[in-house]
Amino acid sequence: MTKRIIATLCCLSCFSAQAQIDVLKQKASADSLRKTLTFLAADSLKGRATGSQEQQVAANFIAKHFMQLELSGASNDKNTPYYNSFDLISSSFPTGYKIRIKESNLEISPYTEMHIVSTKNITNLSFTPYLGSVDSIKSNGVKVVVSTSLDSAIAQTSRSIKEHPSIQRFMLILNKEQYKAYNKERLSLLFSRAALRRKESDTLLLGWYKEAISLNQNICYAKALSFVRKNPNVTLFISNEQVLKHLFSDTTLTISNAYNTTEVGKEFVVDGTAHSDMIRFRKVSNVVAKMEGTTKKDEVIFISAHFDHIGIQSKKKKEEAKADSICNGADDNGSGTSAIMEVARLFAEAKKQGFQPQRTIIFTAFTGEEAGLLGSKAMLENPIAPLDKIKANVNLDMVGRTDSEHTEWDMYAYTIPLGDSLTQQKHIKKAAKMAKIDLSVDLNDHDRELWKNGSDHAPFVQKGIPAIAITTGMHPDYHKPTDEVDKINFKRLERIATFTYYLVWELANSN
Repeated sequence: MTKRIIATLCCLSCFSAQAQIDVLKQKASADSLRKTLTFLAADSLKGRATGSQEQQVAANFIAKHFMQLELSGASNDKNTPYYNSFDLISSSFPTGYKIRIKESNLEISPYTEMHIVSTKNITNLSFTPYLGSVDSIKSNGVKVVVSTSLDSAIAQTSRSIKEHPSIQRFMLILNKEQYKAYNKERLSLLFSRAALRRKESDTLLLGWYKEAISLNQNICYAKALSFVRKNPNVTLFISNEQVLKHLFSDTTLTISNAYNTTEVGKEFVVDGTAHSDMIRFRKVSNVVAKMEGTTKKDEVIFISAHFDHIGIQSKKKKEEAKADSICNGADDNGSGTSAIMEVARLFAEAKKQGFQPQRTIIFTAFTGEEAGLLGSKAMLENPIAPLDKIKANVNLDMVGRTDSEHTEWDMYAYTIPLGDSLTQQKHIKKAAKMAKIDLSVDLNDHDRELWKNGSDHAPFVQKGIPAIAITTGMHPDYHKPTDEVDKINFKRLERIATFTYYLVWELANSN
């Protein structure tokens, strides 16, 4: 009886191994890739600029593909399970005007010395600052509030509004360090590109800097801009003690000895128009789907590519005069997006045959890569899977063209392992051998360094997650209207998609 059980188990084991081999005999389809990429890089999508309506059309197309494959949505939002959303920020801060002290004609910088905060535009107006008592303030007066912190200055301003509602202009004077900190946080708003909302009602700003900034803790946004939104008739002139000395005749005047009696400062003038600070939020989405694993379903492998591009080119060079102005982004990164969609199809076919990966696979089409890796940064700051359970990321970017190191029909790809490279190299070599793709030529040091931080694998690596970047390198049509579908090498793209499928399968089923 025992011998029969052992024999049966051996047969089942052999059958399982053979079935897995059969699953790995699946190959990507050049026709399928061409059909997908032709849609993504069509003129009608106008270059899939981040946040555009056309990019949303592309997002819906990708989500529909995942749904048709019967993959589950991977978002934490049950109402939109295939969309992992965050906000793009568009900000406009006052520019094109000058501030000067009338008597001395001394100019005050609107960036480093004074910030005008208002819900309305301030145009060609003169004001006289008053320090101390407010009883004698005239119609063009500005009440000076001297404080060591913005919180305290705003509290004093609130009390003044209640006591003297006719006063609608206030100059808040901070010490050097406080104003420096305030200005830094104001500029962080200006350089922010995206924001994501967290469950604890906080909003994190994302930009060119690595760190995320809490909007609720940003003193410019949460204090100054919030105050004028609640008091739309009030205008604040936020400045520092050095400007205070220029405005008042007593040059020894400091924050610590502000007078109780009214002191009249020198008149200052706004030449031009200071527009109100505006920060707008517009929702955009990564597209996410998953195939749940079996024995290790809590562990996750991400396969990703960005589907946004740069839209329509405003100015063309002479050599591009015959081309249209739409940057279709066939290679960048319609090729990578088409490839991960094809890999998803191969995994769905494997499931139909009764085989699923041990680990969960999350298929992700990132938006906002061209604007600073915004989609991947947003996801890694508010992850859809626990960071310690994400075992690897495989990211495809520009995998459809030929670089200067290769001839047209070479079956090659560059792979850039980042993190646990020793383990990754084993899986990369095995998958490459099965897919019959050449990995022998390496990127030069300069290009390797560019790719290290130049695509959506970088935020994974920054969080300590191993990643593998796959590309075929740069070409002369990068970010130009000439990056068209007819220049894609679909035979090689088919091979790269197959290689990626084998690689992800290896990563999902390894010990």
